[in-house]
Amino acid sequence: MRAVTLLAVGCLLAGLALGCGSRRGQGSRPRASSGEAGTSSGALLAIGLPQLPVQLDPLQGGGDVWAQRLVRGNVVEALFDRGPDDRAVGRLARAAEWRDQGRTLRLSLRRGVRFHDGRELTSAEVAAALDQVLRARSVNPLLRLALADIAQVTTPAADVVELRLTRVNYQLPRALAALPIVGRARAVDAHGAAGAGRPAHAMVVGTGPYQLGASAAPGTLLLRRFAGYWGAPPAIASVELRAVPDAAHALGALRNAEIDVLAALHPGYYPAEVSGSRFDRRFFLRRLRPHQLRLLWFNLRRRLLDDRRVRLALARLADGAALATALGGEVQPLGRVLWGPWGSAVGGAGGPAPIDGAALLNWSGWQRKGGGWRQRDGRVLVLRLLCAREGPGRQEAEQIARRLREAGVGVSVELGDFGFVRVQLQRGNFDLALSGLTVPGDDELALYLHSDGALNFAHYESSAADAVLDALRTALPETDRSPWHARLLQLLAEDPPWAGLYVPRELSVVSRRVEGWADDGQWPELATLRLRAN
Repeated sequence: MRAVTLLAVGCLLAGLALGCGSRRGQGSRPRASSGEAGTSSGALLAIGLPQLPVQLDPLQGGGDVWAQRLVRGNVVEALFDRGPDDRAVGRLARAAEWRDQGRTLRLSLRRGVRFHDGRELTSAEVAAALDQVLRARSVNPLLRLALADIAQVTTPAADVVELRLTRVNYQLPRALAALPIVGRARAVDAHGAAGAGRPAHAMVVGTGPYQLGASAAPGTLLLRRFAGYWGAPPAIASVELRAVPDAAHALGALRNAEIDVLAALHPGYYPAEVSGSRFDRRFFLRRLRPHQLRLLWFNLRRRLLDDRRVRLALARLADGAALATALGGEVQPLGRVLWGPWGSAVGGAGGPAPIDGAALLNWSGWQRKGGGWRQRDGRVLVLRLLCAREGPGRQEAEQIARRLREAGVGVSVELGDFGFVRVQLQRGNFDLALSGLTVPGDDELALYLHSDGALNFAHYESSAADAVLDALRTALPETDRSPWHARLLQLLAEDPPWAGLYVPRELSVVSRRVEGWADDGQWPELATLRLRAN
């Protein structure tokens, strides 16, 4: 089983998130022209961040979630975007044709597209990007798994790429939305050259409406409108990314109009500091769809956990709502397994059954005798809980362990660094394990839930779930997938491989001089925004 990036709550996402392809295609929302009445076409949009991303190349696995949000669709583009309905929408690919009963995908590239350094986009650049991901020493092992059905890449013409697959996978275009087509990158500091003792940033060369440039001020990065962009020009000429690490200072900078967008509001300021009529006159709030969720994995190969009633009881006793409260508002309870737009659309539940956890244990035959640990058939219910010591991991583990012990479940907590936890998950050397998971789309679920999924750490085996996942993979793009979604959510609710605990609370505060920011839970493509003239 290949390595997978694990997340600690409160830390920015390390590694390219599956499903992080831009959610807006060219056909999903028209871009504003730079000369629209009442807007300023030459103005500067200032965005405040807790810190500047160091790795801006989204093809590399080390980029954080803000690097992904700021660069994707703005500086770099993919062959496809994910549209509002989560379907693939062509971006750099102007046409896609399925051949050989779904075993070959022929892509025709958009003509007239140039990189920021002037080079024309050709099939060779697309093949090179795929090679970096698919080769044995992949720059992004997680993305490699998502594209693992690609067996061969050929370039029959300068604007044509053919992908031959090992099996039918009509969802591949959605997976390709996570593959940025990136040109060369060079390291520069905030003043335009790598300097001794000064942090360097990878300056990515893409095809997007903005290109990365050097800012005159330290602690900032500049995005400049790319004059050679193939699409409609952005209304805003420049975007400055400013590092404002102090949360109070960042909120003050927004109120003083030093920045236009506070990208990540500290949860401690919500809602008291961002509500009321005075606030509403000057600003608006945007909730971002959580990019990760916190899970308690169950190892189904352990005899103590092969009874689904025991897992349902443990999920209930873990109590994600209580954990969220203990973390002081920085996260919010999951309540059910959150899978993004498709899960919300079908309204399915994925959380534990609404029955008391202790009662479920009694029902499954695990009885508590004399106030000690629960027993059944001469065996004692004692489990090992694995967790990373970084971040709030220790606090989480101890709180979950305490609640389980109060219900008569013996728990020993084992802490280690992220590398140790990753290895133990891969080897199946755990009973329970706390980790984060990038919120996947339905096309990525097979990695975690299919019986032969490369990241199926729970060793979840369900012929019914396998059938649903295979049906999703082979369904034609125009097929209504919601019946399968509902069925899968039902299966997860009845026989859970994990307990969903909570998700980060992510809020952005935006000045009302910024127009065009949709309230859809997504970080916007900056080219869709406008600035109201003063």
